[in-house]
Amino acid sequence: MMSRLLVLILGLCLTNVGAKNVELENNEVNCKKVNGFGADDRFAIAKEYKVALSSVIFLGARWSEARYGSRSCIFLFDTPVGPKRCTPVTGLLSNDGGKTAFGAVSQYGNLSCWD
Repeated sequence: MMSRLLVLILGLCLTNVGAKNVELENNEVNCKKVNGFGADDRFAIAKEYKVALSSVIFLGARWSEARYGSRSCIFLFDTPVGPKRCTPVTGLLSNDGGKTAFGAVSQYGNLSCWD
């Protein structure tokens, strides 16, 4: 019984291991699906604003006016030096067929955030 349960849990855990990221349209519907951000984003924000990594907190995403006037999905982070709004440079991505979304706000040392 226990071994069957272990096999089932292991199987569920490995299901998304090979899942490919697909790009989703940057729109309000997909923005509401955002539940994460790029692996190095908190580190890039902490480094850019010279704050502790543990102090960078992801607040979520919202459909809003972006830095240069167009509408986009904006990722919100709280930091000790004030809130930061960031635009995902990778676009919105999903590894579960579009049920949830994430993105990265830093890429190759470039950070797409502002106050």
